[in-house]
Amino acid sequence: MKMLLELFPHLRDSFDKDELPISFLLKKGALKAASAGPRRVLSASARKRISDAQKKRWALHKAKAKQAKS
Repeated sequence: MKMLLELFPHLRDSFDKDELPISFLLKKGALKAASAGPRRVLSASARKRISDAQKKRWALHKAKAKQAKS
């Protein structure tokens, strides 16, 4: 499909995406999900480091917002 649209760009708007068959839509979604690849798994220590860093960022953000109000 992608190659056809590259060869014939005028066909891109020749159909309504809402009128595509359900099997085509499901296959398209499955291909997109498969191309995303496997999810990475973070260790507990990595999740904690990310959590701590994010909490620090938000604390700084809130402190700056509080100073701006004063």
